[in-house]
Amino acid sequence: MTKVKFPDGGMVFDYYFSPHTLQFEPWSDRVDAFHADFSELFSNIVVPTAETTRQHYLIDVHRSIDKSLLYIGTAGTGKTTILKSYFTVLD
Repeated sequence: MTKVKFPDGGMVFDYYFSPHTLQFEPWSDRVDAFHADFSELFSNIVVPTAETTRQHYLIDVHRSIDKSLLYIGTAGTGKTTILKSYFTVLD
């Protein structure tokens, strides 16, 4: 890792290490395009952001190695919303 330079701007949580490019890249590059389904309730719409993309990735990592994951935080931080949106894309 001595040849890999960490980006100057942002925080450490704004980047992930890409094994394909061997560089730190921003999570915002991995955010999917937003396509709203207005036939649903407005409260069920989840707009993909860098944070939701990061959380879905972490859930995928834990699922791939069969490890549990505990979401903690105060009310209104999005724990239930992130998990519900994650499970809607599973088969």
